[in-house]
Amino acid sequence: MMKDKPPPSTSGSTRSSHDGSQTDQLCETTMKLSLQSTTTVSKHNLMKAQELITQTIQEGCPKRSPSDFTFLTSLGEGAYSQVFRCKENETDAAFAIKVLQKDHLLRHDKMDAIIREKNILLYLTQTCEGHPFITQLYTFFHDSARIYFVMNLVEAGDLSESLCHFGSFDSATTKFFASEILVGLQFLHEHNIIHRDLKPENVLIQQNGHISLADFGCAQAFGELVLSQAGFSDDDQASSKLSDSPFSTSRDDYYREQEEGSERRTTFVGTALYVSPEMLSDGDVGPQTDIWGLGCIMYQCLSGQPPFRAVNQYHLMKKIKNAELMFPEGFPKDLQELVASILVVDPNNRITREKLKDHQFFHDVDWVNILTATPPVLHAYCPATFGDQEYYSTVDGIEPGFDDRVAPRNLNFGNDSTSQPSTPSNAEAKNPFVPEKSEKQSSKSDARAELAEKWKIHNQNEWRVYTPQNLILKYGYLNKKRGLFARRRMFLLTEGPHLLYIDEGIKTIKGEIPWTPCMQVEYKNPGTFFIHTPNRVYYLFDPEKTAAEWCKAIEAVRKQYATVIEDIFTEAMRDGTFGDIYGKKKTRKEMVREQKALVRKQEQKEKEALKAEKKAAKKKAKQTEK
Repeated sequence: MMKDKPPPSTSGSTRSSHDGSQTDQLCETTMKLSLQSTTTVSKHNLMKAQELITQTIQEGCPKRSPSDFTFLTSLGEGAYSQVFRCKENETDAAFAIKVLQKDHLLRHDKMDAIIREKNILLYLTQTCEGHPFITQLYTFFHDSARIYFVMNLVEAGDLSESLCHFGSFDSATTKFFASEILVGLQFLHEHNIIHRDLKPENVLIQQNGHISLADFGCAQAFGELVLSQAGFSDDDQASSKLSDSPFSTSRDDYYREQEEGSERRTTFVGTALYVSPEMLSDGDVGPQTDIWGLGCIMYQCLSGQPPFRAVNQYHLMKKIKNAELMFPEGFPKDLQELVASILVVDPNNRITREKLKDHQFFHDVDWVNILTATPPVLHAYCPATFGDQEYYSTVDGIEPGFDDRVAPRNLNFGNDSTSQPSTPSNAEAKNPFVPEKSEKQSSKSDARAELAEKWKIHNQNEWRVYTPQNLILKYGYLNKKRGLFARRRMFLLTEGPHLLYIDEGIKTIKGEIPWTPCMQVEYKNPGTFFIHTPNRVYYLFDPEKTAAEWCKAIEAVRKQYATVIEDIFTEAMRDGTFGDIYGKKKTRKEMVREQKALVRKQEQKEKEALKAEKKAAKKKAKQTEK
């Protein structure tokens, strides 16, 4: 029998967590200190957590407090919450704890939604006995400032991160994720719950490669299901079992006859890119609302972008309401019909979950044994489009870090052929290029003259305003591909090092490829090369067929600045700022502001130089007259 663990006693002037702020401050300090821990989570820690969650089905949620857990690292942050990876001190079990600030929830009128989320998680985990593809709740508690949900830990990221890194997936990988999402939705719908916010960010990926549907902040019951309305009172906190509350845990007791003629309607919640037309029009919602979200995810997995995009929210919602769906070149013909049958405005005409499972696309899915199916290994993949064939990367997944293996693996030249295999290959890559002979070191005067000449050429380059302090070493137009979509960008390789890409149309730096010790350049053919970074794979296509020159130039700069790159990386890992340096993206406004400042600075320099020239010419003229 699971025993409740009493909250720690307090003495002296320290007040309890329910009636004062001193303990809250201590908890917050402890949390911050614990976040510095480098303790890792083992398979044993995760298995122990699952055993404890299973135990709650019979015994109810154990009574816990923040001091019963060690907060290790932050896993992510949402609009109203932050999620931490934690260990339970008594059992060493690993969990994820979602922490919500009460004042923030009250200020934004979100407390009712959080109460509903808690009761839905309790219902799914304890009454419905959970599902491997659905987030499970271990326990919950609260203090004067915060609410805590302790859930099963999923550490392999989410589908959004994988799509951001790889761009898109092939049909087989898309089928795997879609089939598991379907099974997760089947469990929810059979228990009268709709998710209402199905999107890649809410499809977590477990360490074993299977999925877990998460974030039930927008979920609600439908049909005859009536959920408990129990909030976060002191009585609830003291109760260890859901059955001790005035609301029964029997599944049958959750059902009540709805009032005749009543309809469940909704107002818009969720992410606009994936929201269904009925959500936008305040219409009736049901299981078909989640099917729409699945269709959006399938479209993005195959193409690299969500199905509906627009310049602003108004036009985006208009496109969704009218289901203005377009398929890019290269989208599989056999799947266009399937996705189009999902993304239908009227939910009554939208394909159902049962018909989806019977579709030819899923014909080889073993629905009975799907829990034991072997997940695919995610890898860099570029689909065929714009006259190009599909490409699978021969580079294994890379992790942040620097060791003796980094240097030899960085330049991965493939076979110099326009014909590339359409399936992954483990064959050893060959370098088709003959190394250039090293030149004799120039004298100091020659070196200065050479540098001066380079800067002279640089100052005549129209793109110098984007990198006035760093010499441009190579530049040219490349097509930056993401899934089935491509953008023409001006790329600048400079000292520093920097590898910038610019939108010529709006004269703005759109981004910068980060330099890390584990960065890899993968040559595919004269017109194609990939750049692998910890956060993303860049698929680059050169219309001038100079991919080899780009690869050599990037590798030369990487070697030249190897110490600088390693030092920045080491310092970032030590200070915990790796994400800020390599992952944070500047907003368009910030980039435009920076570019305008650079242009003004360059124009000012040119004016000053012109003024100096005129002054010198005037002085020379006076001397001539004398």
